[in-house]
Amino acid sequence: MPINQLLEGKSFDPKTLECISKAFDDACRDLGLSVQGDYRREGVARKIIELVEQGECDAEELRERTVKAFRH
Repeated sequence: MPINQLLEGKSFDPKTLECISKAFDDACRDLGLSVQGDYRREGVARKIIELVEQGECDAEELRERTVKAFRH
């Protein structure tokens, strides 16, 4: 599932969307989730969106916290 589908109905400014996209791509790469159909990519996307909704807006921090959540 592309991250764009999970963003439907949510309103983020362009800078935040860029941050989300970068964090998602980087976290998926770090976790070895390169296949589009990998169901775990949806979990990564949901975690990043959750963190953004909690106020985090730094792509590197989003990536780091998401990778950490999936490795533990």
